[in-house]
Amino acid sequence: MDRAIPFNLDTVRAGQTGFIGITDSISCNATLGDTLCTTVNITTSSVECDSNNNSASDCHIVIGSCDPNGLEVQSQVGNSGYVIQENIYNTDSLTYLIHFQNIGNDTAFTVIVRDTLSNLLDVASINSIATSHSYTFRIYEQGICEWTFNNILLPDSATNELLSQGFIKFTVQQTPGNAAGTTIPNTAAIWFDYNQFLATNSTFNFIQSIVSTPTIYPSNAAASIYPNPFSVSATLAINKKLKNAELIIYNVVGEEVRRVKNIYSNVIPIERGKLCSGIYAYKIVQGNSIVINGKFSVE
Repeated sequence: MDRAIPFNLDTVRAGQTGFIGITDSISCNATLGDTLCTTVNITTSSVECDSNNNSASDCHIVIGSCDPNGLEVQSQVGNSGYVIQENIYNTDSLTYLIHFQNIGNDTAFTVIVRDTLSNLLDVASINSIATSHSYTFRIYEQGICEWTFNNILLPDSATNELLSQGFIKFTVQQTPGNAAGTTIPNTAAIWFDYNQFLATNSTFNFIQSIVSTPTIYPSNAAASIYPNPFSVSATLAINKKLKNAELIIYNVVGEEVRRVKNIYSNVIPIERGKLCSGIYAYKIVQGNSIVINGKFSVE
């Protein structure tokens, strides 16, 4: 049965952040394999310039006993929650969820999570959507992503089962042009203080062919946006002739906020419209291939 829990907040200033935590338990009527979803909706008393990001959902499948330190990837199929392996297309972005829990016998003061991404993923596009605790983040060497939770004070599971757990949720886009039949694996490693690292399970995404034959583009495609940043409008120019292409724009959490279809020119106007100030990612898709992607800023 669905339940709504309202929270009334005072004025939220631009750039201000906050946290609302809800602890709940699974109904005894739930069975293994059930999909449980949580949806958050935000309503305001004033007019927003962009209300497309005011709703978000997260779904999980009811499972049995498991290793508390694990890795999952969000399914591309509706509200199917998170999976260990799945077929995808080479235009899909991936959302990973890393769980960790202190099952030792004392408090953990520092937790480090490292995820070495496949070269089939664009490490420059990684975006940490949510974490359970404050962290510092860096990317080094060949695609090693590291979250460090200093002074996390994570109690052991025998002392406090709920507070002994943590998580990281992040999105990442694929490298353009990944071939059908390719597998994208992923495994994370977790350090609790000075102990030997614990490896999570592995996830696997198998890139499948799209029914139609993809158009192959040379790797020397280039684009520029001017002015960048902009406040009213900008022009995106690409050095390739486009035919029935699409421009797709995403916000900082990876949500699609605009799609422009039927593009036949290599000069594309971008109007601010309802885009709020901030950084946006874009990609141009033609046929079944990503021609190019990049970022721009709105003042």
